[in-house]
Amino acid sequence: MICRRSRPVSRANWLLGTIALLWASVRTLSGDAPLPVDLEALAARRHGVDDLAEQKTRVLRALKDLETEHALGKIDEADYASIVTRYRDEAKAVMRQMDLEVAPLREVAERVAREYLEQRGVAAVAGEQTARGEAAALTDARPPCGSCQTPNDADAAFCKKCGSAMKSASTGETTDAEK
Repeated sequence: MICRRSRPVSRANWLLGTIALLWASVRTLSGDAPLPVDLEALAARRHGVDDLAEQKTRVLRALKDLETEHALGKIDEADYASIVTRYRDEAKAVMRQMDLEVAPLREVAERVAREYLEQRGVAAVAGEQTARGEAAALTDARPPCGSCQTPNDADAAFCKKCGSAMKSASTGETTDAEK
């Protein structure tokens, strides 16, 4: 029989360790103690977030915080206007830069998507349907209102634009519920 001599962790030490961990978590979540910079960078790399996406997230978060502070009355109107303009301009610049970086990949993505759909027999040949043809197909499925000619859903009882009673598709008459 083998005897192991190990030191059991006392309940007091375990409890103190748990309390210390919870206290550190509460301080971090409340903003009292900031997260280490290394941890935030590690999380960004771990999840595959690039620098622009991280910058966009920071700017949008700052905008949200600014709006909250303004709503609570902590920031006056003039300061809010100047700061929000700066943050919005920065967010626009970051999003434009993201679009520029993704632009070369769009053609590749569209080509891959077309090939995939063609393999499945789902894709229509390019140029087969024009925008006018798609609109006609849409209006065929949506009967027009007798009063204003607005296309509505086939099962609509009333027109979504003018509120007139729609005619029943099967009988061509307005139903009692539609009158």
